[in-house]
Amino acid sequence: MDGEGGIQITRTTRKDREYKLALHPCVYFTNTNREAIETLKTWLSAGCIVKGTKEGYKPVYALHVTGIRNIVSLLTVIRPYLIIKAGRADTILQFCKSRLAHYAGKDRQYTEEELSLYMALKVLNERGVKQRQHTVV
Repeated sequence: MDGEGGIQITRTTRKDREYKLALHPCVYFTNTNREAIETLKTWLSAGCIVKGTKEGYKPVYALHVTGIRNIVSLLTVIRPYLIIKAGRADTILQFCKSRLAHYAGKDRQYTEEELSLYMALKVLNERGVKQRQHTVV
């Protein structure tokens, strides 16, 4: 996950609903070895595999794990082992747990906390943003 994956929340707007904003949490793993991605999908019993191609490069396979409960289950297990993406995992876990706590029936609007977590994760995922790491030498 730290080297070959990502944690994000994508945003779309919906014209067919009362609440126009839709946030979609996703955890994904990428690799050029299809068998590795298929094995991971089998272990997790979740997700869908997407193939990406670019001329002159090997095909890249990505396992996209979506669904709040799937993401919480997955990240709860792997969180203790994350180094680089630990902060992202904590942020999306907080977002998902908040959604689970109040998402019922027609109460689908996002809380200020959830919108703030979305923005925080967006900043963490920006290219060129270096996270400070302190090491004891």
